[in-house]
Amino acid sequence: MTWRELHALSTSLASLVQSALTEAGQDLDSSAVVAILSKRSPVWLAATVGVIRCGVSFVWMGGGELPRKSRHIEASRNADIMRTLAPVLVLLGDDVAVEVVPNWEEMEARPRLLPLPAKPCVPSSQLPGDVAGGMQYAQLRDPLCYMLTGGTTG
Repeated sequence: MTWRELHALSTSLASLVQSALTEAGQDLDSSAVVAILSKRSPVWLAATVGVIRCGVSFVWMGGGELPRKSRHIEASRNADIMRTLAPVLVLLGDDVAVEVVPNWEEMEARPRLLPLPAKPCVPSSQLPGDVAGGMQYAQLRDPLCYMLTGGTTG
């Protein structure tokens, strides 16, 4: 993925996130949290940049990158994120290990799910595009990213 493609895809995803939050009745300046549940990849990076473009807080969830025998740790962390932060929107990658996906039916407040594209393909007509109008800059007093760790990262 080139920087130009990252710009185009993140701008496109920012527009989708903005629309999904508006449809969910959330203002971009509200305390809404967006979760990104995907394995690390160019699409994951574009989703992260896209959410940052919207100026809303976000959290990364584990997509199943730990060895299979340790995925229960990611599943537990993801469940804690859903309980603690209650994201209103989850950007869901198609590459996520099934065993780490929370049971959406058990959630107190079920989030909206927005599927991420499988590949970082952006129509060439979108490549030269400018940053979409209406995007907001995050204020320094606002939380940008919630990072929950298992305590082993120091």
